[in-house]
Amino acid sequence: MKRKSSALLALVMTVMMSVSVFSGCKKKEIENTPVDTATTVAVVGDTWDCPACGQAAVSSKFCPNCGEAKDWTCPSCGQAGVTTKFCPNCGTAKEGDASAPTTEATVATDAPEATTVATTAPTAAPTAAPTTAPTAAPTAAPTTAPTTIATVPPTTTAKQEAPSAYIKNANRYVYGTLSDAEKKAYVDIYTGIKNRDSKITTSANVSADKFKEIVMDVIYQEPTNYVPMGGTFSGTTFSPKYSFTASEAAAMDKACDNAMSKIQAKFPANASDFDKVKAIHDYIVQNTVFSKDNKYSAYAYGPLVAGVAQCEGYAKAMTYALTYFGLENVRMTGTKYDGLSHAWNKVKVSGKWYNIDATWDEYYTEKSSKAIRYTFFLIPDTGIMSGSGRNYIPQCTFTPPSASSWDNNYFVKSGYYATSLAEAKTKMQQAAINAAKNKQEVIQIKCSDKSVYDQASAWLKSNYAGIVNTVNKTSGCYQCTAKSLGDTSFLTTDKYIIELVVTY
Repeated sequence: MKRKSSALLALVMTVMMSVSVFSGCKKKEIENTPVDTATTVAVVGDTWDCPACGQAAVSSKFCPNCGEAKDWTCPSCGQAGVTTKFCPNCGTAKEGDASAPTTEATVATDAPEATTVATTAPTAAPTAAPTTAPTAAPTAAPTTAPTTIATVPPTTTAKQEAPSAYIKNANRYVYGTLSDAEKKAYVDIYTGIKNRDSKITTSANVSADKFKEIVMDVIYQEPTNYVPMGGTFSGTTFSPKYSFTASEAAAMDKACDNAMSKIQAKFPANASDFDKVKAIHDYIVQNTVFSKDNKYSAYAYGPLVAGVAQCEGYAKAMTYALTYFGLENVRMTGTKYDGLSHAWNKVKVSGKWYNIDATWDEYYTEKSSKAIRYTFFLIPDTGIMSGSGRNYIPQCTFTPPSASSWDNNYFVKSGYYATSLAEAKTKMQQAAINAAKNKQEVIQIKCSDKSVYDQASAWLKSNYAGIVNTVNKTSGCYQCTAKSLGDTSFLTTDKYIIELVVTY
């Protein structure tokens, strides 16, 4: 799929908490996604006959008649019948899928999205009411789900430690906010889910209501594909409804752990917290397309292996990887400017907390599914909970950590932060040259305030061709053509971010 603006991504997950369902935690959530209506179908090379409907000589990855995906055999481990972008057994990428799709088909799309949130009172709320709504139409991505998962024994990772040791050693923010009794209940619940018990209870001295809250905390915060998507309660007993079999979940976790080695390979020598978070963020954004219907979209496995996700999947994949690499984090749920639900993350970098939203940094361009933006990369609460275009209100069972620093924000850290028109001109040129050396299609700088942003935006509208000409005369740069100014809607204007989109 291709898209010219970030997609609002989310998960439709009804978690009801009552005698037979989750009571007090149900919320209907549908979001609209601003995008281009032209979508891309990947060419797979040799033609194939669809085994589902018999369509002959199919030349795309998905059958145009019934949507069936072409399968492949993993060259690394021999897993047959794979229909995902990455092998679910060993994580090897399908040969040829790393490149951008080249064949297009026009599809009318309307892709609502949703995610799950606990409906306890918000712990933080902005004072300014949101005023700007999206103006573009929603999109969808290929929705064909893989049909099989390899059955393999679980990998040997930290998750194989005793649950109590694993939880205490994994930098869990929410776990750290609990009392001793509540921590015991958390461990009991996690242990029961890990063992796939049909009934989970605790001997800890907690109320039935608190027990339900802790169950939700475990489901939201644990970076594993074992967690259930629903269940029933009776006092302090929870009867989970598991979404995958034990062997499926073990295979999914193993494939996710294998993906961690791919991310780690992107770490520079002596990687800082910032370097690690950036590598995680970039891998997830660049290897994932939006899909609201795929059965893996709500899990870490979706972005890390299958290459599909809604906002729930993006956030869980971030949690999975951040926890794996020892970075303290918390998965956030809440509502945004339009009152609809969303999921994102907070992470501690060099001792300070920041917000990060991989969902909204996804950017599909005309030529590539690997374009990336950094609009929501390590920003404080004021950058994500205020402004006309973006207004997040946390809704969770705990008090989120406060994020007030810009120190490790992408633009500040990378030197693409302008405090004057002169700086904006220089930094846009520098950003464009660096982007062209790496064949990146989205070029961004951040301005310090509205005055600088307005001046720089006006200047760029009539001068971006000159920036491109300078790029093309610079040694080591791919030759590019100015395509357009980037997103000037609510996504960037209230953050004073200027974008230029180019092609090569």
